[in-house]
Amino acid sequence: MSMSTHDLVAMDGWLYAVGGNDGSSSLNSIEKYNPRTNKWVAASCMFTRRSSVGVAVLELLNFPPPSSPTLSVSSTSL
Repeated sequence: MSMSTHDLVAMDGWLYAVGGNDGSSSLNSIEKYNPRTNKWVAASCMFTRRSSVGVAVLELLNFPPPSSPTLSVSSTSL
């Protein structure tokens, strides 16, 4: 299929083509390309058709929760 006004993003070894226009209407498709097999496959669909779209990958990092402050109590005997 020929399309334009889509955007591409690379993630996890795949290249994703998001939205676009096929010459007659905007697309709601997401297709992914596997460079190892040189093939495009359907990945998903969006609820809304989109062209001239921008996409990005955000990596969410999981950090350990901050440690709770330690309350230290010292006692002195006289």
